[in-house]
Amino acid sequence: MDLADWLRLDVPVGQAGMGGGLTGPELGAAVASAGGLGTLGLALPDQLRDSIRQIRDGAPGRAVVVNLLTPFLRRRHVSECVNSRIVAAVVAFGGDRALVDKLRGAGVFVFVMVGTTRVACRRNRNRRGYPAGVGGRGRWSDRGDQISAGP
Repeated sequence: MDLADWLRLDVPVGQAGMGGGLTGPELGAAVASAGGLGTLGLALPDQLRDSIRQIRDGAPGRAVVVNLLTPFLRRRHVSECVNSRIVAAVVAFGGDRALVDKLRGAGVFVFVMVGTTRVACRRNRNRRGYPAGVGGRGRWSDRGDQISAGP
């Protein structure tokens, strides 16, 4: 099963999960219903569980993704995501290995948002020293913004 199947995508479109009420459950459900990756912007912990339920009700059978903005993240946000069994999370603006490990240990696919290709190259390397996700056989293109699968 590839990532698109696992995330239940029909089209390769991912909606940005801007927090602060900019992308609530209605938009996330609409994007997911259309076959894309609908993402819930970070809500207050008390509202997060209900927002996740609203996406599920509005887009049955689709993935629920939550944007976790680490400067505003609280333990309760992570607990709600884990307890609600979301499919994926986007960790943005920081984070640490313990957060990623906790989410992954609960079966959550974790996207880590970075601001530049340089940061992605520097911080996201696998054990062999290659860009993360390349598996040791790829390299960054000369443009610096694409991964090629060649040696």
